[in-house]
Amino acid sequence: MQNTLLTICAVGLIAAGLVGGCNRPAQEPAQTGQAGSDARAAKEFLAEHKLLGKPALIEFGKVGCELSDQGYSTMNMLHSSKIIEGLQYVRVECSDDAPAVEKYYQDNPAGFPVVQDPGGKVSDAFGATVYPIFILIDKFGNTRYAGAFPHDDLGDWSEMLIAEKSDPGPDKPRLGVKELNGPELLASTKLPELGGSDRALGQYSGPGGLVLVFVDTSCPYSGVAVKELPGVAATLKKAAMISTVVVNITDSEDTVREHYGKLNFRGIPVVFDEGSDVRMAWDVQSVPTVVFFDPQKQIAYNGPAVWADIGKVSEAALGLRPGSLRFGARGTRYG
Repeated sequence: MQNTLLTICAVGLIAAGLVGGCNRPAQEPAQTGQAGSDARAAKEFLAEHKLLGKPALIEFGKVGCELSDQGYSTMNMLHSSKIIEGLQYVRVECSDDAPAVEKYYQDNPAGFPVVQDPGGKVSDAFGATVYPIFILIDKFGNTRYAGAFPHDDLGDWSEMLIAEKSDPGPDKPRLGVKELNGPELLASTKLPELGGSDRALGQYSGPGGLVLVFVDTSCPYSGVAVKELPGVAATLKKAAMISTVVVNITDSEDTVREHYGKLNFRGIPVVFDEGSDVRMAWDVQSVPTVVFFDPQKQIAYNGPAVWADIGKVSEAALGLRPGSLRFGARGTRYG
């Protein structure tokens, strides 16, 4: 996460600047559906607000969050100018400050629906865990993009979604996802280890592979993953000879040392990058993100810190009996 314009757990691009989002309460929402979203509730929301049949851009934001307000203003401009024909716009307002919300929208009226969601039910349905986040829905109700405002790509993506004739289904790869060259990244990413020297990440790989857990020190969901990691890493090592490394990104060295010193975090290597090079090279859009490499150093898993999912992928990659990797922790789909 960036230290300026501090966010909970998301990192991305808006306009030309690297930023994240604004606060959301650090609680673990219900985990249902694909990628942390409740597909049924999401479809009901889309149907209720007549958002099916055309692609829609939904901003989940909060009054008082500068980045949320910037996104809302941009959407209003796009809507009023009709630059992108056929694209629908919605703002989901997540603030619980009713007087501030009422005044803001009186002073800044929208040309499109604004849906109030102070309790976070709609956010949970779409897996929106940071504000602002922009979710692009195709005309069949599938989430095709989630992240920062896609300034450079929104027009082309909207045109493509408008032209689609058939439902691609919920498992269609997300737009804007970067293909990673795993072996090259493992060899070229060399980072300092707390209490050790600089090493390439590939040097940490065990006979069964390598799990990299990308986190930062301020995201509460990263905190969930890190708290559970000693037990998870021990299971991976004992049952599958898989090594585990914590990769802390964008925090200063002093912050990282203080944070893990307080945790008395031992037994798992902790490496860190004070800038944004690693985050950008590895296309880390949110933390925690877990990447599992098989013994051939190919990426077999790249996603949220859900230990059961990682266990299933690891079992398949190593030819282990299903259920061989059981963890006493759930992890989190959020970040």
